[in-house]
Amino acid sequence: MNTEVENCIRNSYQYIKLPANVKQTLGNSSKEYEKQVVNFSIKNQLRYRGNLVRQVRKDEKKYYEELLKYSNEHLMLYPYHLSDIMVKGLRITPFTYYHRMMHDTMSGERSYDSLPNFTAADCLRLLGIGRNQYIDIMNQCRSSRVSKCYILLLYIQLVVNSASGQNSN
Repeated sequence: MNTEVENCIRNSYQYIKLPANVKQTLGNSSKEYEKQVVNFSIKNQLRYRGNLVRQVRKDEKKYYEELLKYSNEHLMLYPYHLSDIMVKGLRITPFTYYHRMMHDTMSGERSYDSLPNFTAADCLRLLGIGRNQYIDIMNQCRSSRVSKCYILLLYIQLVVNSASGQNSN
């Protein structure tokens, strides 16, 4: 994406108020600008309210669902700055977000090293799954016919139960 277009989106310029050179970059298409606004907003995990995307997309819930899907597919950190919306509106907690991410990563048989460092650290903090645990789960899945999802769920349940047992002492 062109930096001039990004700056216009950051400054919440409507298509009508765009400079001529930016319009030309977009092929003089308001639809293309709207598409760029949505893409930029999702990639940068911007809040729906108070953002230009609100004028482009009318369905707030669908926007946040797309944002979560994009973030999960690109192994991004949970959008904690949007947690009021994610938890209350969509009922997606950091735990469920990272659980889904781990499931998708394991189902795709991708390496643990494909996770960005901060995402991996958050997964370890919330799920108790670090590099060694991930490798163990993947090895268990390969050696048995049990699904990765089932083993992942058992492991997480074990971690959660042991953590709650430690807290009660």
